Amino acid sequence: MARHSSRRHSQPKICANCPHPTGCANVGACLDDLNDAASRCPRPMTRSQANDFMAALRAGRTLKRIAGGEKRFGPPIARMYKFRTHCSLYPEWGAEAARLAKINAKAADALKSPKLYRILCINGHPLDAGRIYYSKDGYECRRCLKCDRIRNARAGTITPEAIANVTNALRNGRPIKQIIHGIARGGIRRNPSLVLANAAAFYRYRRMHPEFNRLVRVEIEKRISPSSNPVLEVPVGTFKYDWDPADQQMIKRMLPDNFPEKDAVINEVIISLLEGRLDRSQIATRIRWYISDYYRSFPTGIAKFGKGQLVSLDETLLEDGTTKRGDTVSRGLWD
Repeated sequence: MARHSSRRHSQPKICANCPHPTGCANVGACLDDLNDAASRCPRPMTRSQANDFMAALRAGRTLKRIAGGEKRFGPPIARMYKFRTHCSLYPEWGAEAARLAKINAKAADALKSPKLYRILCINGHPLDAGRIYYSKDGYECRRCLKCDRIRNARAGTITPEAIANVTNALRNGRPIKQIIHGIARGGIRRNPSLVLANAAAFYRYRRMHPEFNRLVRVEIEKRISPSSNPVLEVPVGTFKYDWDPADQQMIKRMLPDNFPEKDAVINEVIISLLEGRLDRSQIATRIRWYISDYYRSFPTGIAKFGKGQLVSLDETLLEDGTTKRGDTVSRGLWD
């Protein structure tokens, strides 16, 4: 008992430059050691962090530079949540830190550029809606949107060689962002070697030349909503076809036995043969595209809503009646 009693009443060893000697004396041990032992990431600052933090404040550094964690300021001494917790636990230390932080913030504001407080750009346009650009080091500049539009409207010209390269790239399926920004399809990083034209000049050329703009729109629409049937993309008159009545039975045998509308698909295939879009030797390999086109045009026979079949509300309930299915719906779907 005496041994335990002597340990309980023994005075703790005061750390050098301890920011909280009273707290350590009250608990009988160093608070930082207790915090470190209780958690891998203690909420209050450690002894060394508190000393370094106070030294940085006395040296004139702001809280943003000390605890911000930005790359240009280096690693933080301690995060802001630890600083606030430390100030609440040790009010005397926190009051001194707050006083120094306020002085340092005023000194930093005095060093800021007067451009920060401008309300008009150099051409007299309001900067309230200005676009702020950031670099990897943080705040860079604030640019006027109206001035940007004026500069884009006065963009430089594109050489005929560049127009030819852009046209070939569009027809080969390259996306716009790769042509003017150098970002390949599915990519994130910019590759300047892939850029074929300046973005502002490209859009200006589109505005001034409707034919080129029409070409761009056609190529974009091809990639947004490509045709489900590649036969429809074949120009009319590509193949020669002579009508043979036996072809109708041949096409019918290629269709699945359970397909509901064989005559509709047979007619579509024959029309493609007569238009010269399809060759007789290609029917077997293209028949599935016609089936997909039919199901896409008439989906109610196979579409489902939950476990039930999807039906039309405009469908009449009886062949000789006028009552529609929608007339029998008395409550909303989400009631």
